[in-house]
Amino acid sequence: MRSKLGLTLALAAILSLFGWAAAMAAASDPAAHYPLDANGTESTGNYAAGVLGGPIVPTATADRNGVDAGALLFGAGVPAGTNNGGHVDLGTALNFPTWPQYTVSVWFRHDGGGGINTQKILDKTWYFQDWYLGVVPYNGRPIWNTYSGGGGGIYPDIFVMDGAWHQLTVTRSGADGEMWIDGELLGTADNIKTPTNSRRLMIGYSDAGDGNQRYYFNGAIDDLRIYDVVLTPDQLATELIDAVFTEDSVAASAAAKTASIASAPNDKARAGKLGAFNRFLRAQTGKTISAADAALLSNLAANL
Repeated sequence: MRSKLGLTLALAAILSLFGWAAAMAAASDPAAHYPLDANGTESTGNYAAGVLGGPIVPTATADRNGVDAGALLFGAGVPAGTNNGGHVDLGTALNFPTWPQYTVSVWFRHDGGGGINTQKILDKTWYFQDWYLGVVPYNGRPIWNTYSGGGGGIYPDIFVMDGAWHQLTVTRSGADGEMWIDGELLGTADNIKTPTNSRRLMIGYSDAGDGNQRYYFNGAIDDLRIYDVVLTPDQLATELIDAVFTEDSVAASAAAKTASIASAPNDKARAGKLGAFNRFLRAQTGKTISAADAALLSNLAANL
C-alpha cells in the first residue's frame, strides 16, 4: 500500500507541473441539497427546509474537515441498546423514491451506541413500502433497503461503525442500483423497488408506523444531496473531491489525506480512501500547481 501510494503521489507531483490533459465531468445540480450546517434546516434546490425535532434535538458539531458547526450530531451520548435521539423532518414533497432514476449522496460518522435495529441515516418508510439508508449496529455494515411487493437493495460487507467519516452514495436507474462508499463501488443490485407512501422523509430517524423501523441514528450526518439523475463515476468522483478537499493548497490536502489513509482501520477502508485520493489527483485536470506544492508532494511520496 505504501509503495503504491508513494508512486501515485510522485507521479502527481511530476504531472502537475505541466497541467493535466483529460477533463472530468461536472456533476449536475442537485434537486435538493441539505448542507446540515448552521441550524441544520436550510436547503438549496427545489424543496423546503427541514425541521429539527426529537427527544434529543440534533446539535451542531464539527464536520469531516474539522469546520466548527459544519455538521449535525444525532443522539449525542446515547449508550448502546438505547433508542433515543433526534431527526430532521424534510416533509412529504421530496418523494424521490418514486423517481425512475436518482442519486443520493450523504456523509456520516457513526459513533457507536444507540438502538439495536437499523439506525436510519435517511428514511421514507411505511408498512411494506420501505426506502431507507442506515447502519446495522450488530455488524456495523451500511444498508440500502427498498421494499414494495418484495425487497431489494444493497448490503455490502464493510465495517463503518468506526468513528470515522464516510461518504455514502446510492444510484438508481430503473431496477438497477449501485452503492459507493468513500469513492469505491461496493455493491450493485437489479431489484431496486419503487415504494409509494405519504410518510415524511427523515434524516436520522423514520416516520414509519412500525416501531422496529423507528431507530435513531447515533453519530453525525452532513451534506445530503439528492439528484434526479444518475451521476456517472466521474461525476461522483468530482462531487466527492469537492466535498473532501477544501484547502487551497493541493499539497496540504494531500498531506491530510495520506495521514487518513495510513490510519485506516483495515484493508477495505484503506482501499476506499486510496481510491478517493486517486480521484482527487485526477481532478486536478488542467491545473498547474505551484513549484512549492510540487516539492511538498514529492517529499510526501519519499516519506511514505
